[in-house]
Amino acid sequence: MFSKKGHISFAKTYLDRPLAIYGVLITLSLSAAVIYYPQWKTAYFVFWGKRMIFFIFNCLAVFYISFLMAKDSYYKKVLIYALVATASISALYALMQYTGHDFIWPQNLHHYGSRSVSTFGNPTFIASFEVVIIILCLWGFSSSVTTLSTILWGFVFSLNFFALLITQTRSSWGGALVALFIYFIFALKKGL
Repeated sequence: MFSKKGHISFAKTYLDRPLAIYGVLITLSLSAAVIYYPQWKTAYFVFWGKRMIFFIFNCLAVFYISFLMAKDSYYKKVLIYALVATASISALYALMQYTGHDFIWPQNLHHYGSRSVSTFGNPTFIASFEVVIIILCLWGFSSSVTTLSTILWGFVFSLNFFALLITQTRSSWGGALVALFIYFIFALKKGL
């Protein structure tokens, strides 16, 4: 969002138009609702206000800040480390849930049985996240230079891999196998 000179600069991406259209649709929907049903305007602003805040901070800001950070190799590594750290904490919590040591909710609150949901609320959501993370962990493992970093990346990979397994989401297991296959093809081409 900011250039090196301190001026605001906006990145051009393929998602600019769809995000702008979505923002216009939200605004038009709110405007039409207020015009046609003015007696409910307080409810609209409470309901749509949350949607607009969500759209601005969770869609636009996250997308563009991540996009701009990913252009710089230092910030790209920071993003990867932040993702892996977040996933590892979530995976640790999922393993604790699976073993019956849930310290946040001691009783079972979801209807998924023994499948771990961590903080995601659905095993499918954490599983798809873990598929991406185990590939990032493999990248970290294969590019580590010290023994300590190799051990750390191996541990983090194992933790997230087991979290993927205990979600019992077979489609994500298949996705992980495909992702691992593609990763190893590219790794062999690069000579890792």
